Amino acid sequence: MKRNVLLGLFIISLFIGSMNFVTVQAESASVEPQSMLMAKYCTITNPDNGAVVSGFVTITVSASSTPKISIDGVTVATAYSYVWATTGYVDGSHTIRAKARGASDTNVVTVSNGGTINTPPTVIITSPANGATVSGTTTVTVSVSDEDTIVPDIYIDGAYVATAYSYSWVTTAYADGSHSIYAEATDTGGLTGDDTNTVTVDNGGGGQGWSKDTLPNMMPWWNDVIDVEKTSYTGAGTVIVVIDTGLVEIWEDYFPRENILTEYCRSYTQELGLDNVPWNKDTEGHGSAVTGTIIGYRLDSTTDYWINGVAEDAKIVMLRCVYWIGGGVTETTMLNNWANCINYARTLHSGALSSYNMVVSMSLGYDNT
Repeated sequence: MKRNVLLGLFIISLFIGSMNFVTVQAESASVEPQSMLMAKYCTITNPDNGAVVSGFVTITVSASSTPKISIDGVTVATAYSYVWATTGYVDGSHTIRAKARGASDTNVVTVSNGGTINTPPTVIITSPANGATVSGTTTVTVSVSDEDTIVPDIYIDGAYVATAYSYSWVTTAYADGSHSIYAEATDTGGLTGDDTNTVTVDNGGGGQGWSKDTLPNMMPWWNDVIDVEKTSYTGAGTVIVVIDTGLVEIWEDYFPRENILTEYCRSYTQELGLDNVPWNKDTEGHGSAVTGTIIGYRLDSTTDYWINGVAEDAKIVMLRCVYWIGGGVTETTMLNNWANCINYARTLHSGALSSYNMVVSMSLGYDNT
């Protein structure tokens, strides 16, 4: 009996001890969630917002965790303090930002080391004048005034054309009507100046006698299926190299002249002596159909309509390629020609048409069984 009593006391003691252990563990576990709920804070304590600073300035931060310190968007330290050599920055406004876990702070200060406060470049399009009417080849000239020597970027209708003080603009490649010339220049301090002039191109209607802007629009089913009207993309700034069968001989009755970059179009079948068909004499109709799908086309009927394209402001370079085997044309000849077309497009993209985005369209295939 005595042995049973002792055994029972031991078991009770062990049970009570286990309860105490569990209690201690639960109390200990409750500490961590409380620490995770501590307030997050981050304050730049020096320099003050709006302060004028010079020389070496110690940036100090009070934060709940080690902050990242940045100046003008560039991280300079992960620390509670940072010695900032302001002489390495232009005089003027600068932004200090500190970011800790879950909190951040921003102060704007003025650096003044006795230098000239940086101001944006003054950019002026000196020619053609705003509101001018232009034709043929027009020289766009831009002046830039700044402490730095900066060459401006020039854009026509939002598409980059040159980095230069002057640019020869061939207006005959554009539709008659209103066009914008934009120039901008950015100095070493990151400040940008710009200017915009709006001019009217008048080349006598481009010799076409019609404009898509005056025709009633029709949405073809193939564009309706892909909901083309729901996108704001127009193809501006993009050139599409169409490797196909060419364009119809009377292409100007269907396509706006300003969309076709005729100076870069080629007929490889003619150049290789395989036929006497130029790029603008599509004997199959396929290349013309592809072009119409891209930029749209004029439907010449009892009542003229403009059939909407998927990228109506894109430029087209038509390459008539070898698309058959036989009559002296081998499989190797045809495939090599396709490769030459692609290489020509690459040459344009890295050279004369480098200011454009480029897409290559190839509706090509064959059965070699």
